[in-house]
Amino acid sequence: MTIEALLVTSEVANFLHVSRRRVHALIAAGRLPARRATPDEIAQLLKGGRINAVPSGGLLVVERKDLALVENRRPGYPRGRPRHSADPED
Repeated sequence: MTIEALLVTSEVANFLHVSRRRVHALIAAGRLPARRATPDEIAQLLKGGRINAVPSGGLLVVERKDLALVENRRPGYPRGRPRHSADPED
């Protein structure tokens, strides 16, 4: 796999027009597959100027082809559906 086929979370956020926190939430929910970057991949990303530094927890990368899984998602909370139950005992 080439380095061009991988996107870091900030690039994914820009592509999907969402925040990085939302990208991390999609990854945590299992809707967007991601993995930790290898040291060689990190070196190539640093050399190419795509990242400035590496976070202490590592760097998550997403394959470009996996963006199709969340690209056509419905944004926001469904209209007409209450967020909380009207009955306080539920």
